[in-house]
Amino acid sequence: MRFKYINFKEDYIKNIENKETTLLIFNDYFLKNYYLRNREKNILEKEGTFLTLEEFQKNIFTTDKIILTEAKRPLTLYKNISTSLKEEFNINNYYDIIDIADLFFKYYKELNINLIQTIDTSLLKDWQIDKIEKFQKMKKEYDNFLNKNNFIPSDWIIDLENFNENFLKKFKKIIFIDIPYFTPIMKKIMERIDDFIEIEIIIQGNSKIYNEKELKFNKLGINKNIFLNKENIKVYQINEDIEEILNLLALLDEKEKVSYIYTPNVDGNNFSKLLPKYFYTGKLKKLEETEFYKFLKIQSDLLFSIEPKKRKGIKVEILRKALDNKIFNKIYGIDLKAKRDFFEIFNREYKYLDEIIFEKTEIFSEDRKIKIEKIFREIKKDLEKIEKFKTVDEFYNYFKEIGFENLIENIYTDFFEKFHEVIFNIKSSELLFGKNGFKEIFNKEIGKYLYILLGKYMEGIELESVDKEKTIEIKGIIRDIQESRLNFRGEAYFIDINNNFIPKIKDKHQIFTDRQLNQMGFITEEEKINILKYRFLQGILNADKNIIFYKKDSDSKIDKSSFLEEIILECGITIEENKLNKETINNIIEEYFFRKKDFNVISNNYQMKKDFSRLINEDRKITFGTYDALQLEKCQYKYFLEKVVGIYEDTEEEFGSSFALLGNIVHKIFEEIVDKTYYNIIKKRDFSIDESLLDRILSQELEKNTMKIPVYMDLYFQKIMIPTIKNGVKTFYKKIEKELSDKKINTFFSEKGRVYFSDYNEDDKTKPDIVLKGRIDLVVDCQEEKYIIDYKTGGTADGQLDIYSLMLYGDSNVAKKIIYNVIKEEMKEIEESLVTKEKLNEILNNFIEEKTYLRAEKVSECRNCSFLNICRRDVI
Repeated sequence: MRFKYINFKEDYIKNIENKETTLLIFNDYFLKNYYLRNREKNILEKEGTFLTLEEFQKNIFTTDKIILTEAKRPLTLYKNISTSLKEEFNINNYYDIIDIADLFFKYYKELNINLIQTIDTSLLKDWQIDKIEKFQKMKKEYDNFLNKNNFIPSDWIIDLENFNENFLKKFKKIIFIDIPYFTPIMKKIMERIDDFIEIEIIIQGNSKIYNEKELKFNKLGINKNIFLNKENIKVYQINEDIEEILNLLALLDEKEKVSYIYTPNVDGNNFSKLLPKYFYTGKLKKLEETEFYKFLKIQSDLLFSIEPKKRKGIKVEILRKALDNKIFNKIYGIDLKAKRDFFEIFNREYKYLDEIIFEKTEIFSEDRKIKIEKIFREIKKDLEKIEKFKTVDEFYNYFKEIGFENLIENIYTDFFEKFHEVIFNIKSSELLFGKNGFKEIFNKEIGKYLYILLGKYMEGIELESVDKEKTIEIKGIIRDIQESRLNFRGEAYFIDINNNFIPKIKDKHQIFTDRQLNQMGFITEEEKINILKYRFLQGILNADKNIIFYKKDSDSKIDKSSFLEEIILECGITIEENKLNKETINNIIEEYFFRKKDFNVISNNYQMKKDFSRLINEDRKITFGTYDALQLEKCQYKYFLEKVVGIYEDTEEEFGSSFALLGNIVHKIFEEIVDKTYYNIIKKRDFSIDESLLDRILSQELEKNTMKIPVYMDLYFQKIMIPTIKNGVKTFYKKIEKELSDKKINTFFSEKGRVYFSDYNEDDKTKPDIVLKGRIDLVVDCQEEKYIIDYKTGGTADGQLDIYSLMLYGDSNVAKKIIYNVIKEEMKEIEESLVTKEKLNEILNNFIEEKTYLRAEKVSECRNCSFLNICRRDVI
C-alpha cells in the first residue's frame, strides 16, 4: 500500500494515472465528475475505470438475494414483527415505526461496516441495553421474514460475508483519491487485496496530518503543519442575513467574472430566490422541491386537517398555506381576487371552514360569494374522493384527470421518468402484501396514509433541470462548502461560517455517546468533525484569496464557527470593516424590494412617502377607525403597514384563540343581554337577569363561534371560559345597579356605531375632510350624569373613550368614562382625558402635513411590536 501526498494549491485530480488496468476510486460524485471533465484524454489508449467509493462497494459486496430498497424496509418491518413487539415500542400505526426503523436498520448496518459482532453492555446505561435488546428481538422476527423470502435490506449488503473478489481481478492497480476516512470493513478488504493488487492512496497535505496505519487524519489544529497565510484571508462579521448578501454584492461589484460562493447550508440558502438577477445555485433539484410535490404535500395536509368535530371543516391554517401553492391555485382557478376574498374570510378569526360559512357569509357581493363557494366545494370534493382511495392506481388516475401538464414545471427534463419510477417503486411495495395491497398496512383511512407514503417515496430523488441562460449580471454561484476544495488558486467566498452550521453532523448517533462510540470501535462525532475541519481547511488552502463571512447574533446564540475562531486567533487575523456601499444598498432595495409597488422610498432613511390618493375617497374624505387615530400619534409607519400595505399583525393567542375573538364573543353577549334588559332597567329599575336567558345567549354565541375555536379548546371554553363570562356579566349588572341606584335613567343601550367629523381643517379647506368611526359598547344617559362604558377582556387603549365622548357630545370631558374588565370582574373609571378635541386635531393635522409615514419616537412603543423586523427602527 503506497501513499502519495500532494501539496495544497496543486490540482491533485487532473493528472492521475489513467490506464486500462487502473481502477480509480473517488470519494464522491463531485470529485469524480471534476476528474472526468478535466482529465487529459488519449484516444489511442483505453482508459481505466472510474467509480465513487459508494459505487465501488456495490461492485465488491454482492448478493443473490432480492434487495429491499430503502422505501420497502419500514413497510416490511411493520408488517413482519409481532403485536407484542409493537406494543413494546408503542407502535400503533405504520407511521409510528418510521423513525424506529431508520435507527434499527442503521444500527445493524453500523455493526457490519465496523466489524462489531457483539456490544459490550458493561459500557452502557440501562435504557441503552433495553433499546438494544428490543432491537435484537425485532431482528430475530424480521430475519425469519427475510430468510423465508430470500430478501436482504439494501444497506445490509456491505458485510464480509458478501465480499466478492471477481470484480477486482481485471485490475492491476487501485487508486483511492481524497478519501478522508476508511471504515473498518474497507480497511479489512484493502488488507486482503493488497497481496494481489497494487493500492495507492492520494492525500492532499503531508504525512504529519495523516495516520497511514489507521487510514484517517490525525486531529487537526492550526499550527506549523497547516500552512495558512493571514494575508490571504479576510473575515467579515455581519449581524443580519440581508447584510450578508449586500456585503457580497458590494465586493462582487468590483469583479468582472462570476465568483463561487461556498456555504455549509446550501439547501437553506435563498440568495438565488431573493436576487435571481445576481445569484444562482447549480445544485440538482429534488422531487420534493418541485411545485408538484408541494401540491401533493399541501393536499395531504388538507386531508389530515379535516376535523369531524367541527362539521368536517378544513383547518384555515392549512388552507392559508395551500393558497401560496402555484399548482393548487391553477387547478382550482384561484386568481388574485379570489385569493383576497378567501383571506377576507380567514381574517374573521375562523380556525375551520366548511360550506355553511360560505353560504351564510354576507361580506361579498353575490357573484364573488358564488365564486369562492364553488372553489371551496371543489377542494372539499377532491379531498373526500382521495380519502376513499385504496390503491396506487387510483392516485395515478387522479393525477391523470387533473392533467400532468397542470402539475409539472417545464424546467425539468426527466420529471416524467422519475415520477413513473416512483409509481413503479410504490406499486412494487404494494405487491409485496398480496391481493390486499396496502390494506394490510393501513386498516382504515387508507387514502390519507397512502398519500403520505407516496410523498415519502418521492423524497431524495434528483432531477435534471434545463439551465437557465446566465446573464452578464450574474455575480455569484452558490456551492456546497465541500466543493471549495477544488477551487485551486482562485478566489473563494465563504458564507454562513457560523457555529450552527460548522461543525454540524447530520447523522448523529441516537443510541451511544461519543465516548461509547470510541470504546466500541465506531466512528466518533469528533472524527466526523475532524473530517469537516479538513475539508474547510482544504478549501481555504487551495485558494489564493479567501473572503469569509460569519453572523453574530447574541439573542440566537449565533457566532463564528469554532474552526474560524481558531484560524483567527492563530493567524492574528483582524475582522474587516463592513463593505456596505450606500449607493449599492439603495439600488438593490429600490429595484428588488419595491419594484412594481405603488410606494416611494426616500433613500437616505427608508421612510415611506405618503400617497394620499390611496387614502382619500371620491368625496375627498379620509376615514379612520378609533384605534387608527390613536395609532397615528404613536407610529404612523405601523398604520401604513397594517392599513395601506395590508400586513396583518400577529395577534397574541390565549384560550386557543386571539384576544380579539374572545372580545368579540363577550361584546356580542353583552349586546344581546342589554337588548333584553334595557326596558326593565329604564321602566322598572330592575337589573336582574334571567338565568336561563343568560345560559341560552351564552350557548348560542359559543355555537356561532364554534368554527373559530380549536377543537382541543372546546372543553376549556365550555367548562372555564363560558362560566367566567357568565359570572362577569352578572357581576357587571350588580356593579352598574349600585352605580346608578340614585339616578334617573333616561337611556341604557348598546351603541351600534358612531361617526365623528373632525374640524381640524376648519382654517384650511384645501386639506381633505377626516371622518372617525367607532362602536361604543354601552351608553347610559341619566338625568344627573352621562356614562360611556367599554367592556374589555384584555388591555385598554388609552384615549379610546375620550374619542367616543367626542363622537357623542363633541367634548372629551362630558361623560363619565368606565372600563369594565369582564374576566377580572373589575370596574374602573377613567378620570384623565388624554385626547381632547384640540389634541385629536393636532394628531390628524400632523398626519396630513407630514409627507412620510413617521416611525415611533419612543423606543418603548417598539418593544412588543410585531412589525419590528420589517420596520427596523433600531437600525435606520
